[in-house]
Amino acid sequence: MRVLEAIGVSLGFGLISIASAQQSLVGKYSGQLEVQPPGTASPVRLGIELDITHVEGNTVKGSLRRYAKQCGGVQPIAGTLSGEKLRLSTVKEPSQVLGCQMAFDLVVAGGKLAGTTGIGAPIEFTK
Repeated sequence: MRVLEAIGVSLGFGLISIASAQQSLVGKYSGQLEVQPPGTASPVRLGIELDITHVEGNTVKGSLRRYAKQCGGVQPIAGTLSGEKLRLSTVKEPSQVLGCQMAFDLVVAGGKLAGTTGIGAPIEFTK
């Protein structure tokens, strides 16, 4: 019986830990992306803001703001959280310019999200 009680307590703490990790992910993050526009000699840094507004189970939702001419503005973003691995991608809208979709493969580490974009460019967001 004590073994079952210990397992129940352990599972309870595990669920609390998961819920706490999910809630700590919610918030606003900022980062910069270095891109090489066609026909230019040097790369340009673009500001990006990620606002994670909802985490339920392994589903993550929010918005992404890019400070750029062609693909600037706010887009919805959604993805999945598996342990500390976070996969996000923009949700295509009918009025969206072709080629403005983004995806991220990130690792959650405290107040930072670090990883790569869908095309392999390094990115780091800080809360």
